[in-house]
Amino acid sequence: QGAGAHLAVTFHRAKAGHHIGEMPQHTDKVCIVDIGIGTRLAPPLPWEIDAAVSNLISEKPGYQKWTYAHKYTHGHALILSGPPGHGGAARLAARGALRIGAGVVTVGCEAEAVAEHAARLDAVMVRVVGGDLDLLADARINAVCVGPG
Repeated sequence: QGAGAHLAVTFHRAKAGHHIGEMPQHTDKVCIVDIGIGTRLAPPLPWEIDAAVSNLISEKPGYQKWTYAHKYTHGHALILSGPPGHGGAARLAARGALRIGAGVVTVGCEAEAVAEHAARLDAVMVRVVGGDLDLLADARINAVCVGPG
């Protein structure tokens, strides 16, 4: 590891990385440059309201190396969906998994339902699932939702 930075320059306001992970330990000073956005268009962020957010995150079990985390560090949920035309509940479950913090969410469905799911989901992967559920062989999957639709 290098000696760190004497000065970091950012625009508008500080970002999450300025308060969590290792950056605070490796940067002497953060200079925030106003670019005229103002607070009306950009309300305060959690770390601007309460600097303790860094401590809350770093104290969670399994998150000691927050800086080196990636999407699979935060869990991979597999949502098994019903046939075409019956996938609404699976999509709701997938969005819910993302909202509560899953790093990766996959909807497993029949080949005929892939286009339906892909057209209505952002940030969620869609995979064809056959009768043998070979997708479950992926050791990174640590949560499965069975039943919607």
